[in-house]
Amino acid sequence: MNKILWYWKRICAMSLDEIFFRIRFQLKKWTWKNTLNKRSVWQTANWSVEPNQKKKWPKLNLDSSDKEAQLLIEEAEHYLNHKWLFFGLQNISEEEIDWHMDPVTGIKAPLKFGYSINHRDENLVGNVKLTWEKSRHHHLTVLAVGYHLTGEEKYAKEVIAQIQSWIDQNPYLVGVNWTHPLEQGIRLISWVWCERLLRSSKSYDKLFHKDSKIWDSVYQHQLFIENTYSRGSSANNHLIGEMAGLYISSTVWPWFDKSKHWQNLAKNSLEKEIVKQTFDSGVNKELAFSYHIFVLEFYLLSLFEANQAGDSFSTKTEDLLRKMVNAIPQMTDMGGNLPNYGDGDEGMAIQLQSLEERRDDWLLQLGDFLLGTRTSTHQRPKLPVLLSNQEDSLPTNHSLPVLKSSIGFEDAGIFVMSEQRNTDDELFVVADAGPLGFLSIAAHGHADALSFTMSYGGIPFFIDPGTYVYHTDFKWRKYFRGTSAHNTITVEGLDQSEQAGAFLWTDKAETFVEKWDSKNNILEARHDGYKKRLDVIHHRKFELNESGLSITDKLTGNQVSSAEQRFHLHPDCELKEIPNGYLIQNKEKKLQIELPHDWMSRVAVGEQNAGWYSPSFNKKVESPTIIVTKQNIELPVKIKTIIKTIKT
Repeated sequence: MNKILWYWKRICAMSLDEIFFRIRFQLKKWTWKNTLNKRSVWQTANWSVEPNQKKKWPKLNLDSSDKEAQLLIEEAEHYLNHKWLFFGLQNISEEEIDWHMDPVTGIKAPLKFGYSINHRDENLVGNVKLTWEKSRHHHLTVLAVGYHLTGEEKYAKEVIAQIQSWIDQNPYLVGVNWTHPLEQGIRLISWVWCERLLRSSKSYDKLFHKDSKIWDSVYQHQLFIENTYSRGSSANNHLIGEMAGLYISSTVWPWFDKSKHWQNLAKNSLEKEIVKQTFDSGVNKELAFSYHIFVLEFYLLSLFEANQAGDSFSTKTEDLLRKMVNAIPQMTDMGGNLPNYGDGDEGMAIQLQSLEERRDDWLLQLGDFLLGTRTSTHQRPKLPVLLSNQEDSLPTNHSLPVLKSSIGFEDAGIFVMSEQRNTDDELFVVADAGPLGFLSIAAHGHADALSFTMSYGGIPFFIDPGTYVYHTDFKWRKYFRGTSAHNTITVEGLDQSEQAGAFLWTDKAETFVEKWDSKNNILEARHDGYKKRLDVIHHRKFELNESGLSITDKLTGNQVSSAEQRFHLHPDCELKEIPNGYLIQNKEKKLQIELPHDWMSRVAVGEQNAGWYSPSFNKKVESPTIIVTKQNIELPVKIKTIIKTIKT
């Protein structure tokens, strides 16, 4: 019954056109499955021109003591030994890599027609995110950079051996790695950079000669994207990643009969989607900051390849990209803490540096030289920028970017309030008063209306607990994206919007901004998430000044049996109970929270549905959560909370 109900709700989220498309696509998949072994024409690259001999990519002359280079080489050594490091994995390795196996559980997905595999079934495929992640081949670009920096053939040989192994184990349309075209798009980008960085290697021709089987696989990847790219209610960041992979690969390797067609298809789609998926303010419409970074990465890489090939994107696309780049420092506190609203799975378009390095640093530099954004504060070009051979294009004026004390991305409903910005006493608040997410399913949104995060002097105090998982442990998936996992009010234990699946929302809350005063740091808003079920409206007012943050909540409507206010704190925070509140300390900074005297409060740590923080995908740790509750409430009711700075 649950499965039938999910299908019904998923269909209800589709337009009529999308429903008809999906019916046709099901018939197409049925045809593929039944003719899989007979379609040799689909499994061979159709060349239109002889491949050009690519110029050797310029070598870097980095000092052996260069920290970035050292970190990357250390990581590359792990990959030589087939040791996985993504998603915080430790001591997980494979003697011989099985590209269909979840390396943690050891479960191997079946080798059959990809679309016949239920990738959501943990018992069948394990954690499919882990299987997909290693097949994105980010670790191979690290090995390729290792070769490019050192000239040591062991790195090049390992890249070539693993790509050959992947192709051998993944015949066209067979296995779990042929189920989502986003994976093909990302893998193509990785292969483009591997080929580019290995051009000086003695081993290069073992994989990249004209008759190599890699070109059949590249052709199959591109064909697969053309036939299966995301549409309708699923056309979110996946579509952008798919088209970026298609554009980049067909631009760098324009040798097939369909290369020009693929290049035009992908470019036109990328031009349309940046307008569809980006607010005019520059914020990504999925309202998940991790995907803002992910999407920006795809676009900047595509723009880079366009420049290399003498192609160009429209002025509208470049203007929106500038806004996307500029939004990053505006939303980042002085401690370098990025926003954490919505889903985040650490997805990357490319990896050209150690996992220990910050991605936003090199993306800001990439924006500097591609778009002239002047948002980077680094004097020295980051390693990926050096590898792109464009460091001479970086602006010579490295003055700090101009940051507004407070800024509202009003169309996105994201509001940044700060006092004493970029000082040791900076108070930095990011408040969410926007839509749930993008398109009808809002796949990567969280039920976090009127929630907030807050840091003091660049040290995080009130946090968004993160994401943790996607396809596994549905109870935790439900918790981390639910209302009770955010710094807002939950009424009668219900989410503001209804979770109908791991990536599906129904009966979505709508948020309305009533007042935004950036000069005086005042935000007033309300949401109607409880109106339909409980006839309750939640109003919230934020007021920030140098002494702290005042939050005034008001619930209007009928009597409710219970309401709960939560404050999720960083794991490093230490709490001491005081009259009507708590003293909170993180490192040398202290805050005091004063709670309504007629509400009950307690601190939860590591409980079933409270006291958790996910610092990275697939990992959760205990952290303190202040829970403030009241039973049998006559409405309207007003709740006042004050968060004060304590000077030391």
